[in-house]
Formats: sequence, C-alpha cells, structure tokens
Amino acid sequence: MSKDAYYFPHDSNARQDVKILKLRIKHGWAGYGLYWGIIEALRDQDNYSFDASEPELISLAVGCSVDELIPVLETCIEVGLLVEEDGKIYSKSLKRRMEYVNEIREKRRIAGKKGGMVRQKENISKTHKEQEQYKDQANEKQMLSKCLANEKQELSIKEKEIKEKEKKIKEKEIKEKDIINTLSANENVGLCVCDEPLNDITEEQEEQTEDPPCRTKGQIMSKTQLERFNQFWYEYPKKKAKVAAMKAWAKLKPDDTLFDAIMLGLRRARASIEWKREGGRFIPHPATFLNQGRWEDEYLPSEQQPTKQDLRNLPLEDYVYNIMGSFSTSKNEAQEVWGDVNEEG
Repeated sequence: MSKDAYYFPHDSNARQDVKILKLRIKHGWAGYGLYWGIIEALRDQDNYSFDASEPELISLAVGCSVDELIPVLETCIEVGLLVEEDGKIYSKSLKRRMEYVNEIREKRRIAGKKGGMVRQKENISKTHKEQEQYKDQANEKQMLSKCLANEKQELSIKEKEIKEKEKKIKEKEIKEKDIINTLSANENVGLCVCDEPLNDITEEQEEQTEDPPCRTKGQIMSKTQLERFNQFWYEYPKKKAKVAAMKAWAKLKPDDTLFDAIMLGLRRARASIEWKREGGRFIPHPATFLNQGRWEDEYLPSEQQPTKQDLRNLPLEDYVYNIMGSFSTSKNEAQEVWGDVNEEG
C-alpha cells in the first residue's frame, strides 16, 4: 500500500466534543484511546466498517480483549460516535471525511491522467517534429553532398580544360621556340626555315640553278635570298614580327629587279612624311609591307614641311635634322619654329 493509505482527517479539538466527553466520563482516557483505536481500525477496512456479529475482529485489530472492548463499543454506539446498522458497525464522520479525501484523490488522479496524456501527446508531437527535423537535416546533407560532388566534378572538368589549354600553349611556345632556334641556327649557315615545302629537284637542276637552295628539313631560304632579306630588315625602321616578314620574303623570292624595286620603295617610304608622322606610328609591319606590295605606294615627298605635331613626335635625331635642315635666317620663320626668344616663359 502507498504511504498515505492509512491517512484520515482528525480534528485537534476532538477531545472536547460532547459525545467524546460522555465517553470520557464513563470510561476515562482509556476509553478515549480505545475509541480512536477503533476508528483507525475502521479506516483500514474496505468499506470503513466491521461486522457487528464479530467483535473479536475489532478487538484483534485494536489489540485488546473482547471484555475490554465491548463496554466501550456499546457506549460509543449509545452516544452516537459509532453506528450499528444493517449488521455493520461504522463511523459516519469517518465515512464522510474519507469520501471527501477519496473524491479529491480521484480528481487528482483524473487530472494527473489528463496531464499525462497531454505530456504524452507533447512527447509524441516532439518526437514527430524531431523526426521531421532529422529528415530535413538528412535531406539537406544529401543535397549538400550532391552539390559538393557536382562542384567537384565541374572543378575537375575545368582543371582538365585549363591543363589542356596550358599544354597547348606550352606546345605552341615550344614550337615557336624551335622555329626561332632553327632560324638562329640557319642564319649562321645562310639558311632560313619557312612554311612552304620545296619541290623535289634533281642534282642536275640544282647545278643548273643560278642560286640553288640547300636541302634541309622544311622550306629554306637560299643564302642569296637571306642576304637580301637581311639588308631589307636592316633598313626597315619598324622591326616587328621578323618570322612573319621572313615568310613573306620567302613567298616573294625577289630576283635582282624586284629586290631593287623593294629597296627603292622602302627608302622612298622612309623619307616620306607619312612614315615620320607621330614618331612612325603609321609605319606598317615588315610582313604587311611585303605582302601588300607597299613598296609601290606613292608617298608625300620629304620636302613638304611637316607640322609642329609631326616634329614633336619625331625621334630626337630626326627632329634636329628636320629643324636644322629647314632653318632660315628669317625672323618670322625662326619664331615659327622656336617661338619668340624674347617672350617670357
């Protein structure tokens, strides 16, 4: 049984009750104590009552003899402290008080049950939420894992593409370096490698040719053509893209007449205003000059006076030459070139 199974309300001033006083007058404090022993024994019974025909059970419950019990029991029934009814002995006051206690307990039990159900529902809801949250977290992790895998794959593809590009660039650089090294090596023996392959010729054709080419791997420029190109390159003012210029020269294969025409056109262009304008800004690359036949262009003669802007953009040596060449003792012309020497600033 639980700890409070034997509990029942007991008034602290019960000794002053009229019925109790009558009991005390007749049986003293012994009767008073025996009465409360009977009440406690009734509290332990299922229906808070004893069978009236079995006083031995009551005497056994309170720990006294039947002879001691019966006089006190009869006085309690006589004064109204106990009731004998339908073969049962019980206390109305005890029953009333215990019914009140049991009612409170029942209410508490029901409230506790409801609270337990609420807590159970909350726990179920909480568990459900936790499960949903766990599912969401698992889904997020799965999505994140997929995204990371996709990004890793894309990064791997990009890295592969970058490596391929770097490989191509390196191959191109190596190829260009090989060409330059070949050109440098061939210059020492009067040879120049170009793109166009040579047609196979016999030894008789080589002997009959005025300027026979030397056989080597790839197209070559003969020693005579290389000497002509070197002279052209030496006199050309804008030395850019030499390999492209050599390829263009190899395509032309100028003979003596064409070579003289190219050099004459080059020198005429060098002396022109157009090529001296803005520090040589409008001078084409050598390959462009050769591929487009620019030696046949008509240029403004150098005698035509350059503008002040043209003079400022000339190299220092050409600038001094133009100034000194066009110098005049006329005061107006001198002022026009140098400004007024008496002018401040």
